[in-house]
Amino acid sequence: MSQTTFNLRIGLFFVLLYAVYLTGHFIDVMDVDATHYAALSVEMMHSDNWLEVYMRGGDYLDKPPLLFWISALSFKLFGVGNFTYRLFPVLLSFLGIFSTYKLSRLFYTATVSYYAAILFATSQAVFLMNHDVRTDNILTTCITLAIWQLMAFVQNGKSRHALLGCVAIGLAMLAKGPIGLIAPAIVVGIHLLLTRQLAICFKWQWLVGIGLIALLLLPMCIGLYQQFDAQPEKIVHGETNVSGLKFFFWTQSFGRITGESIWDNNPGPFFQVSSFLWSFLPWTIFALMAYLSGVRELIRSKFTLKKEMDGFSIGGVTLIFIMMSLSAYQLPHYTYPAYPLVAIFTGRWLHGLIQKISEKRNRFIIRFHISSIIVMGLLCLVSIGMLVSTTASINVVFLAVLLALLGWYLWKWFPFHWLVKSTVGVILSVNLMLNLQFYPFITTYQSGSQAGKYVANLSPPPAQLYAFLTAPMSLDFYSGHITKGVLAATDLFTFEEGEYILFTSHSGLVELKQLGLHVKVLQAFDDYPITTLSPDFLFNQEIRKTLPKNYVVKLVIEKSAL
Repeated sequence: MSQTTFNLRIGLFFVLLYAVYLTGHFIDVMDVDATHYAALSVEMMHSDNWLEVYMRGGDYLDKPPLLFWISALSFKLFGVGNFTYRLFPVLLSFLGIFSTYKLSRLFYTATVSYYAAILFATSQAVFLMNHDVRTDNILTTCITLAIWQLMAFVQNGKSRHALLGCVAIGLAMLAKGPIGLIAPAIVVGIHLLLTRQLAICFKWQWLVGIGLIALLLLPMCIGLYQQFDAQPEKIVHGETNVSGLKFFFWTQSFGRITGESIWDNNPGPFFQVSSFLWSFLPWTIFALMAYLSGVRELIRSKFTLKKEMDGFSIGGVTLIFIMMSLSAYQLPHYTYPAYPLVAIFTGRWLHGLIQKISEKRNRFIIRFHISSIIVMGLLCLVSIGMLVSTTASINVVFLAVLLALLGWYLWKWFPFHWLVKSTVGVILSVNLMLNLQFYPFITTYQSGSQAGKYVANLSPPPAQLYAFLTAPMSLDFYSGHITKGVLAATDLFTFEEGEYILFTSHSGLVELKQLGLHVKVLQAFDDYPITTLSPDFLFNQEIRKTLPKNYVVKLVIEKSAL
């Protein structure tokens, strides 16, 4: 096969991969984090205040603004919707995949580097990041780009690589804070230590790079100062004299380790490791074996790198996982920026496994992997089919044709070993079914988005949307309103005479009626926290029939009646 044909087939594969990602563009944005960010972006677009961040008119101090800027720009250009919220972050993820390939290519052959890019691009974490869009998607891309450019500078000394790497660090910090600097510094620092090149730390390019980082962070810092530091009387998280700059540069990241941050979900010391086991599927078995092999190789070499060895990926992943595991508040996606590094050392190990496929031990590993992946894939597909059994038969036929075409393409044209073909085929099939069948089904139980769509279609549209006792941010994003919360039902007695649209829970509805307020239920919505699914919810229809409900009601205030 010529190199041109090989590259064409690889290009077609990534077009196909984007097509699978694309099916996730149209899924409703999920509570809690993603809908927060989507609604904040809409609010930013309408306010035209790009330096200060507000949520429902109140001060917001949590995440840096890069995702909000990108999403607000997308909304302004193409309109507000599921597709436009995900558009730029998903396209940027391909820059992360390309950066993974180029970073690996600095050390390994093109084949190994293709393996690394494919492993990362088809890991379950990336599929999740590309439909449940949070800050980690952009962060992962920027960190990987930064490491690639900085490593290129270490190898060839060209200034443009150092400067572009620093720009990527600045963007990573704008995406999620100091981790955008710490992660690349850890990875590159480990490489410099192992290769005895610490003298590079004193190059003049770093001073210019620091200036570029500061310049990129300047707009955010101005906004934080104006919104918080210049107004110490503001009450933020129940406190006054809150510094937005200190929060960004220290409390939000390091404060979770020192105990200064208010966030603590008691995750346990092995939370990130256990999350990795499912989020790097279908490559987890290979990744674990590759990691152990890499550690053993480094120890045997007495931490002196030899040809075709890297220490930055093994060392970087180790330290990033340790650092994240020290945090008092953790979520599975916190270590996703390390996954391109995992893909690199796993791609190298997998290539070696395929080269020695005739060995008895390797044949066992491959058979075990293939058997496990096929069984898990079939279980997922069957489970999805059972869950959405009400789906029209035409959809089932359509999906069957898509899966057949997908399998034919991968087996006939995907230019890699059958081990990689079959594994990629399973994960693409599963995520195609998830995006087209599973996620659209479970989001019907997300009451905020369903109620928001209902309110958006009311005629005449309400001037203001109110919420009592419960107010998910998906309500704002889909209704087109900045929802105004009602703290106590008695506050409603202060409203002017007229009709009001109100979103509330079952207990809220009972309380309103007990107070003698005139309320009419317009629509009821099943409510379930779909980002924390349970087997009972998935496989017991009776449970789904008895879910708690939230309501959109019409409230009529008549002063004469009061």
